[in-house]
Amino acid sequence: LRIAGVRSWRAFVSNAVCVQVKKKAREIEMTPSTNLGARKGFEAIDAKRKSVASPAGADVVGASLREALRYSR
Repeated sequence: LRIAGVRSWRAFVSNAVCVQVKKKAREIEMTPSTNLGARKGFEAIDAKRKSVASPAGADVVGASLREALRYSR
């Protein structure tokens, strides 16, 4: 928390976004999530899950991650 410049978990989570990234055998899966607050955590937005073939270039993975971050709330 100190590194993030906040005093509490609640303060840290209040503006946080989360994307779950999973490396599978032939793909990289990215799932954005909704921030439900300090007590409830994050809930996946399965309808916005995106997969890219693996191996993929950094440009493709980066673009997919930016898209997932845009959907995270």
